[in-house]
Amino acid sequence: MKKIYVSALLACLVAFSGQAQQQKQAQQQKKENLNKEITLQKDFVPVEKKATKKNSLPKVKKTTSTKAVNLKYSDWAAPIDVPSEVPTMLPYGYRTAHIFSDQRGYLSFGAGSQLNMTGNVGYRIVDTETNKLGVWYQHNSTWGGKNTSETIADDALRMKQKYNDNTFGINFKNTATSGVLNLDLLGHFDSFNYYGARSDFYDNHKQNFTNFGINIGWDGQSRLNDHRFDYKIGFGYGYAGYSKAFADTLTDYKGAKENSIKFDLGGRYYTSDESSFGINATFDYVSKKVDNDMLNALMLPSDSINKSYGMVTLNPYYSFLGEAVRAQLGANVQFSFSDGTAVRIAPNVKLDFRLADGAYLYADLQGGKTLNKLARVAALNRYSDPLGMYQNTFTPIDGEVGFKLGEFGGFSAKAFVGYGLVRRDIVTYVTADALGNPDMSDFSYTKYQYFDSKGLKAGAELGYKYRSIIDLNGKVTYAPQKDEVNVDGDNDIKGYSLGLDRPQYVANVDLKVTPIKPLSIELGWEFRGKRSTVLASDSGFSLLKLKDANNLHLGARYRISDVVTIWAQGNNLLNRKWDYLYGMGAQKLSIMGGFGLVF
Repeated sequence: MKKIYVSALLACLVAFSGQAQQQKQAQQQKKENLNKEITLQKDFVPVEKKATKKNSLPKVKKTTSTKAVNLKYSDWAAPIDVPSEVPTMLPYGYRTAHIFSDQRGYLSFGAGSQLNMTGNVGYRIVDTETNKLGVWYQHNSTWGGKNTSETIADDALRMKQKYNDNTFGINFKNTATSGVLNLDLLGHFDSFNYYGARSDFYDNHKQNFTNFGINIGWDGQSRLNDHRFDYKIGFGYGYAGYSKAFADTLTDYKGAKENSIKFDLGGRYYTSDESSFGINATFDYVSKKVDNDMLNALMLPSDSINKSYGMVTLNPYYSFLGEAVRAQLGANVQFSFSDGTAVRIAPNVKLDFRLADGAYLYADLQGGKTLNKLARVAALNRYSDPLGMYQNTFTPIDGEVGFKLGEFGGFSAKAFVGYGLVRRDIVTYVTADALGNPDMSDFSYTKYQYFDSKGLKAGAELGYKYRSIIDLNGKVTYAPQKDEVNVDGDNDIKGYSLGLDRPQYVANVDLKVTPIKPLSIELGWEFRGKRSTVLASDSGFSLLKLKDANNLHLGARYRISDVVTIWAQGNNLLNRKWDYLYGMGAQKLSIMGGFGLVF
């Protein structure tokens, strides 16, 4: 009996020991799983931005940087996919921020002082995992604000600023196992007057700008030699044109018309999970046309404007994504025909070095040739020369190195320095003969001169987030500008370009506070200091100073329900006078309000 008890006891001990060992092994495995380092890697696939309207007065935008890796079929910037919520801070100033939700449809309307109006509507007709089809429409207009420019001495000559900006789009996306198909259609129509002119001659002569585009692209994935291979192919067609060749004696002539096509091919081969190499190839073709009768009236040769040209861009690159280093090493090699220098080479390099968790050193070196198509220049400034006499810009290098930190305790920061060199940089100018002369209509449209520009920039950014209650962001950029043009007979200008108004200082501060869930309040300040334009005279070129731009704005939105939102905003709360560009005054204090529906 004792042997039976002993045997049973031994059996229990063995079983218990085995069970304990299994539990110990399971715990060890669980511990290893918890401590296992997982590196999630996903290839970056450039997403095409759709075309949309410009929502503001002449938009100040950097024009000298080109990134050929991210190929664009259209030159008009736009929302991706169908946007779905009401914008809270509407873009009557330099601010152009839109905030959208993930709802399927949306409708919004707003109106305010100076007869400012805005409206947005859109709906995803099809919204499944594999197919998405959406339509959208956006509107912005103003009819009542008089030109506030201090360059106008006689109030009787102050024309009202009028524009009616409309854009519609259709977007289709099909997601299959082997890739993604995108199809986008865009239509844009902008009607406006040249409110910067010094004569009421222009008050009843409206200009129309039309932009249309269709883009189709396929982003695919496959296997090659047991390694991942990504590829893409795309085609785009665009049309842009002005209705009139606007000048004192040329109102009956038509403005420039432009047709363009683009082909896009690309492939990327992954040698491992960390490294890959690839190449993108793009073919651009542009055909520009202006009425020969108008050219004869200006005594200009037909081939000075009416011409066709093209460019082939090759972008070979190598990419590495490690734990401490991320790098993309490439170049933009561009072959032009019927457009100046045949071959251009510029860098396309990005580097990130992780010093510690949340601390990085980075470098970004870009460059390349930019085709200044009608649509692109009109997006910079709707009052651009309607004859389309634009040269193309080449950037040998536009580089930036810096340090990024965060987030730690809700804080993030960035500091950087940079340098840019641009051939045929777009610079606005006025003539000395027109200054103070009401009979001169030299400000009917923006005139451009082309200079080789170069200079340094430096800046810093700071951000802070506290839960979903506070979101604070600030940025300041400094680019010293010298009061020198055409130094030593060279057609150049000293200073890095931060926009068409060439400021030395640009500062932006945005604060969003959500004290309670239905209510959000946004306060922002935008400053552009020591601005200038080029002054052309018989003695040559010099710089003409512009008054600082200073825009304080405040807005609030309140979500009554999941469907209904009401909002209000005020822009230029300090009621300051300043010009977007010389002779084109910004709106003074303006108040708007409206409602929005999401469904």
